[in-house]
Parts: sequence; structure tokens; C-alpha cells
Amino acid sequence: MGETLVIDTINFSAQTPLRPKLGLFLTAANVHLTERLTLLDLDTLRYEVTVDDPTTWTRPWTAATTWKRSAEQMFEYACHEGNVALQHILSGARDQERRSVP
Repeated sequence: MGETLVIDTINFSAQTPLRPKLGLFLTAANVHLTERLTLLDLDTLRYEVTVDDPTTWTRPWTAATTWKRSAEQMFEYACHEGNVALQHILSGARDQERRSVP
């Protein structure tokens, strides 16, 4: 514990927009991401990301959060992008769960 995995990412596609739905159309061409994952204890992971793009912001900025270990199933977002059936699959599963609770 206490060791950090650092993921350093550059060379994003210039065609990749960031947050276009919020009216903030930014190109990813000059983005440099530095992600850090640190296991704080057996059940807590700290995730930190620093975004650097001198063509968009005056200085790099950082966001951080902690994640707790969970036994719940997780679905990786990219695998379900555009999967319109997923909403129905998950709502059916939630309905089954509700029916099985006494």
C-alpha cells in the first residue's frame, strides 16, 4: 500500500471533442492527462487526474476522488456506449431484485 500507479496519456485525436453536450466544445489535440491510482488501504483506492492543456486553460488542474471496494457488479462504460437495450436489461434486473425481496 502507498505505492502509486501513474498513467501518463498524450496524443489524443484532434477529432475527439471533450464535453460537447454541455456546450463546451474542446478539442483533445493538446490534452495531457496524468492519472494516479493509489491503494490507501485494503478497501480504498484514491483516483487523481491532472489535466494539462495550455491551449484551453491557463494552468493544469487536478480532480481527485476515493473509491471503496464493492462486491456489486460493474459494467465498463465503453462496452455499452450506444447500447440502447442496456436500459431495458438493467431495469428488468432491478425489477427481479425488487420481487425477490420479502
